[in-house]
Amino acid sequence: MRKRIIYLLVVCLVAGIAYLFYQYQTISQQAEQQVTTDIKLIEQPFRNGSSHWLQTEAHKNKTLLKTQLITQSVDDQNRFIRHYHSKFIRAGEHSCLKTQIVYPQREAEVLEQSFVDTEACLP
Repeated sequence: MRKRIIYLLVVCLVAGIAYLFYQYQTISQQAEQQVTTDIKLIEQPFRNGSSHWLQTEAHKNKTLLKTQLITQSVDDQNRFIRHYHSKFIRAGEHSCLKTQIVYPQREAEVLEQSFVDTEACLP
């Protein structure tokens, strides 16, 4: 009887671990898909030339090289924020656009965008 209980506990433990691993995989895939969607949201206006940043003299004719997720945080208002850096080049000179994205109703929304010092761009 004792062996049967131990066997049953081990089987339940293995099944629980397998379930947790499955849940982890599902959540990580969803997060990766969201990051990909965010990067498309950030890059699309630059790729098709409709970004208001490209209309200014300081940023005209810049070419987008790469966008990368830098960090994630929660602000004082309990909003989940993803921080992205986009690296640009123009005539050999690099610049960096910092973008913060929030998710008010599960839809990505740009909270803030600003060009920052290139030293702080993409780790």
